[in-house]
Amino acid sequence: MLRPPAALEDIEQTLQHFATEDVRELYLQLDGFADHAYCQNQFCLWSLETVRAENDINPTQIIWFADFLIFSHQYGFKPETPQVSSVHLIYNDDLNETRKLADSVAEFLHLLVHDPISIELLPITSESPRPPNLLERLGAWWRGRA
Repeated sequence: MLRPPAALEDIEQTLQHFATEDVRELYLQLDGFADHAYCQNQFCLWSLETVRAENDINPTQIIWFADFLIFSHQYGFKPETPQVSSVHLIYNDDLNETRKLADSVAEFLHLLVHDPISIELLPITSESPRPPNLLERLGAWWRGRA
């Protein structure tokens, strides 16, 4: 399930200079997935509380905000301009090996919904477990904002 929107002051306090316009907009719509839930392709968007906890462990130039398959790999925002953050990937906390996946949060969310394999996620098949379809809800919200 999706968590309710985060408060702007919580977003800015947690993310600080990482809170570009597109990242703020995402968290103003939802504060991650509830109870560290995973959607059908094993992706988990973290709450701000989890973002704080995970980034206190490994501070870098990228702020980690999501993971795949119980931390097999993680996704992070890297500010490019005050408006836009690119999205990067690391495997197993190897901070020396990051890979850029998307030039913006919008591009990442598009790939998350329409081409999960390109961002190192499992494909969604008719056999995939289907809890409340978090990806479809997230994708519908993001398409509606354009």
